[in-house]
Amino acid sequence: MKRIFIVNFKNYRGGVGSRAVKLAMLIEEIASEYEHVETMVVTEPPDVFRVSHSTKLKVISVADPVDFGRHTGAVIAEDLKDNGAYGLLINHSENKISLGAIKFLILKARTLQMKSIVCAENLNQLKKIVKLKPDIVAVEPKELIGGNVSVSTAKPSLIKRAYDVSSKYKIPLLCGAGVKNDEDVAKALKLGASGVLVASGVVKAKNKRKAITNLLNGFSLNN
Repeated sequence: MKRIFIVNFKNYRGGVGSRAVKLAMLIEEIASEYEHVETMVVTEPPDVFRVSHSTKLKVISVADPVDFGRHTGAVIAEDLKDNGAYGLLINHSENKISLGAIKFLILKARTLQMKSIVCAENLNQLKKIVKLKPDIVAVEPKELIGGNVSVSTAKPSLIKRAYDVSSKYKIPLLCGAGVKNDEDVAKALKLGASGVLVASGVVKAKNKRKAITNLLNGFSLNN
């Protein structure tokens, strides 16, 4: 199975609108040299169409747990799918939802033949989420997100235990929060993760090419 590298653009200034396309194109260019790594990007809903039609990258986004109907302002998964989205990022720590809503979106993604990537901020939550059988799970301690200390350094035991939980259901595990360099990636893989979910380490980097290359190199350090 390929390793997984996902960059979440969030609503950072460098990752929305025309900048989202520019960043996605840069990621695609660099990632083409790392065929053993599956590279994806998470964009905000308004940027799904432009990024998915400007690159060959798999684009993930965020939907609300609703069906067609009177939901002004909500984003439905069907619309994202029609605009080129490959999957859904569900229950990120900055957009937390109930377990019932998580289940709704996992089933919605499955019906639409989209991938579901579900975040958990702790082990207890992860144990509940894996029972819903998403395609990928990500463990991201909220207190480390956007910081300079990676989860693989600060909480290696969490990754090990998360892997024990996800592997029982044969669900790939990603880890995120503070992942900034190749060593952070290599540590995560060594602890059992299949890949990483990063954001500020790329989107807010002064030298984005260098940051992306360095992170991708981390997938080869343990080989």
